[in-house]
Amino acid sequence: MIVRRLVQSEMDSVDWVEGSRHRLGVFCDKCPGKIGPNDDCAMIIVRDEASVVMAVADGLGGSPQGHVASAKAMESIEAHIAAAGDTKDWRPAILDAIEHANRDIVALGSGAATTLSIATVIDGLARFFHVGDSMAILVGGGGRIKWQTTSHSPVGYGVAAGILDSIDALTHEDLHIVSNYLGSENMHIDIGPALKLSPRDCIVVASDGLSDNVSTEELTTHASSGKSQERIDGLISLARRRMGVHDTQSTNPSVPFGKADDIAIAMMTP
Repeated sequence: MIVRRLVQSEMDSVDWVEGSRHRLGVFCDKCPGKIGPNDDCAMIIVRDEASVVMAVADGLGGSPQGHVASAKAMESIEAHIAAAGDTKDWRPAILDAIEHANRDIVALGSGAATTLSIATVIDGLARFFHVGDSMAILVGGGGRIKWQTTSHSPVGYGVAAGILDSIDALTHEDLHIVSNYLGSENMHIDIGPALKLSPRDCIVVASDGLSDNVSTEELTTHASSGKSQERIDGLISLARRRMGVHDTQSTNPSVPFGKADDIAIAMMTP
């Protein structure tokens, strides 16, 4: 089993994880100018060439020990996947891992919290699990969205209901509010369906350092075209540029205002 786990990372370039039939890239960096640790974590696990786990956790910046909470989530996932062995169904392991991590984070007693998003792929079938507003998306050829998580937040539910579009969401005053997370007694897990992958499909799992700076339309465009390196580098570059945009007087609705934040991305490309 190959594991690439990024905790409190400060990266300049993408790491590429070998051992899979897919191209797997992972990146994690802290907020520009931030003094404290990176609260985001990212991980890719390759059991064999047809079995992959991608995970991103974003420790809530408004809570103490956000970086501890996100690291515990990654540790729990790795341990439960290793213990699951050679199985064709990782759902029990993933659900146990999330619940175990939640208990450990609650037990800290510090108010620590983290979001979590996971994508698993076994023999060409993808499935998604998430808690909070870290996102996962399956993009087909031509940029068509085949599956996308709904953020557990007032803004996320507004987008899902069609009340807000993705540009409005990026500038909404309640963008920072999250209504579900690990570290809560009321934590709940969303589970997506098993989806058969096509040859041109791409999966992106990311923290809100990406999704709060890049619109869904921009994300799908970058994720579905170009070489693997160009796809993930394009998203990172765009998010970082947006983090430097603070002109709230801008009248161009196609350019979201930037939100400086930690960022973590795991991507699977053909």
